[in-house]
Amino acid sequence: MLLDLKTGAVRRIESPVADASVLAVLPASGAALYRYDHVNGMELILKYADGRQVVIDQLNKHLAHVAKTKWITISYKVMSHVGERTLEANVLLPADYRSGQRYPVIVEVYPNRGAINPTTLEHWEGLGRMPGPYSEHLLAGKGYIVFRPNTLREVTNTKDGPIGGMTDMVHQGLDALVAQGYADPKRIGLLGFSQGGFSSLWVASQSQRFRAVVSLNGWADMYIQYTDSNYLRKFYKDETGGFQGWESRYLAKAGSDFPIGRKPYDDPDVYIRNSPRFRAPDFTSPVLLIHSDMDVFDLRQYEHMFTALNQLEKPARLLRYWGEGHSLSSPANIRHMWTEIFEWYDRYLTKTEE
Repeated sequence: MLLDLKTGAVRRIESPVADASVLAVLPASGAALYRYDHVNGMELILKYADGRQVVIDQLNKHLAHVAKTKWITISYKVMSHVGERTLEANVLLPADYRSGQRYPVIVEVYPNRGAINPTTLEHWEGLGRMPGPYSEHLLAGKGYIVFRPNTLREVTNTKDGPIGGMTDMVHQGLDALVAQGYADPKRIGLLGFSQGGFSSLWVASQSQRFRAVVSLNGWADMYIQYTDSNYLRKFYKDETGGFQGWESRYLAKAGSDFPIGRKPYDDPDVYIRNSPRFRAPDFTSPVLLIHSDMDVFDLRQYEHMFTALNQLEKPARLLRYWGEGHSLSSPANIRHMWTEIFEWYDRYLTKTEE
């Protein structure tokens, strides 16, 4: 709706398609510019109040010629600290998936994640919807099944810590994926980005089931992160009152996936006990750490994690990207990152051990 505040005149512009989003409004012309993402790319559509519409441009048209991956949902029973539950989780299948054939699997973890209806998931995270720097479809395109285990707070938040039950839920979800005939149990990798980056390190510190781990743009030490400065706040510190750390992540009573409820000064042990950095001796899987210097999460977190693993002679590698934020934006860096991720998984997951 376009409302002229001087005259009170109202003009209505119908969306060109139901799920298009408005990018800009041109009141003088009585038009709006829409973005419409679909499986075959993206269209920029100019729609007028009189019903006329013009496709201004089409982006990522090459996706029309790319074989499509497919989101599905699986259901399985688990036993958790709150009793038996039936959970659902999302699975991304390769374009050439054949029923009954077992595939190498990348388990992508993230805290408090439940299943999403495949139609809705396709709308938000389909191949043509999110052709961004971080996309599970690239892994599916290489022949991997991507599994998102159910990690809802109800079954993962325990008395031991905010994600104290996550590893158990990942294992039981993975058991179901194997039992239902999707996964090759000898070729399992682990992946996590952002909060999932922390989660992937946490799970890797407690499991011997993953032949390779890739952890991106997370953190590894709750104790240190509590007082880590938020990088972006350095640019508007006058408005925020200084370089506040991440205390709200751990003290918030709602809206946080990592509630502890106590300050590290009052109970340092709970922060240390729940930090992957202090569990470095327990890692058994090769770990590829990826981070950026302009991320809101401090790059030094992964430098410390890498150093800890390296000192213990654990197989690990650290990639650092300069001038990048919470995800990469440089096309060259994006290509380089995925080349390294593919090489890491292919090295450890291509062949099965007898």
